[in-house]
Amino acid sequence: IPRDEKEALEVAKREISALEELGSHSNVVQLLASSIEHHATKKGIIEVLVLMEWCRGGNMMDYAIRMKDLHIRNRELAVLRIFSDACRAVAHLHMQNPPLQHRDLKPENYILAADGSWKLCDFGSSTKEVLKCETRQDRLKAEDLGQRFTSATLRPPELWEIYDQTIDTKVDIWGLGCILYALAFGAMPFDGEKLAIVNVRFKEPSEPKYSLRFWEMLRSMLSFDPRDRPAIGKICEWVANAIHLVWAEENPEIGAGLQDQQGALADVLSKQQAKLSQAAAPLPMNPAPISQPDDWNAFPEEEPPEQAPIPSDTKSTGQGEIVAKSHGSMNPIG
Repeated sequence: IPRDEKEALEVAKREISALEELGSHSNVVQLLASSIEHHATKKGIIEVLVLMEWCRGGNMMDYAIRMKDLHIRNRELAVLRIFSDACRAVAHLHMQNPPLQHRDLKPENYILAADGSWKLCDFGSSTKEVLKCETRQDRLKAEDLGQRFTSATLRPPELWEIYDQTIDTKVDIWGLGCILYALAFGAMPFDGEKLAIVNVRFKEPSEPKYSLRFWEMLRSMLSFDPRDRPAIGKICEWVANAIHLVWAEENPEIGAGLQDQQGALADVLSKQQAKLSQAAAPLPMNPAPISQPDDWNAFPEEEPPEQAPIPSDTKSTGQGEIVAKSHGSMNPIG
């Protein structure tokens, strides 16, 4: 990198710094070694070397396009299994102190590792800065941030129409909504046109079919107002519950066990809530890990495995219409 190209050097430094901080995680590409030093023979050149683990399976967008053309017994389950990896990566970022924002989440930035897990990469646009757009200078900075670091097709409304919003981790939640849509339909919900994005207007394909709970969560992540988008902990919880519920629907013999566990979980959560309320402390938002079999990221077989995973915690979600709305709260999670 030429020494006078400071922005390119900053991008490289952010990438290395983020990967060093995130350490070893099953859904984040691992940094093995790095160095930044002056080139040995070329004056004015900074040599940046970054060695990361090799993930040879391709990116998530290519996978989603291929999956669209396959006959899959339960497409929603296949989508949720892949999406759970995407969510766990973002949860790891947002659980840093302070939270780390990726700012350019897209299917192309998830790559398939040799062990079948999906790993998040490309941290050159990441930041821990929370930008409150209170002044004209703040708004200009947010506009520049959106244009330089966020792909137009995934840029959230608050980076198109900038008023007094706060630019924070909810940018990543919008990106996750776009990823969920891409996995479901093999295409992006928006083509990068400002009008469609700020009005949250996207196509609603009738095929393949997805449950109402699926559409509820998708709409909540693609809410116009970032304050209406759920936190990553809620999304991880929803994904785990949705996977378990789909299994229960396909395997009725599991249903009774799910209901019993739901009741027991509700009891525990109620008692915890009461204790925390007395102490005037908020509920922790750290998501519980989502366990899954090793082969969950492979294309599903025509028949489901003989033994479905029985969840340790589930709860039902509400149901709603499949309508894209804007400028209002669409968050179905309490």
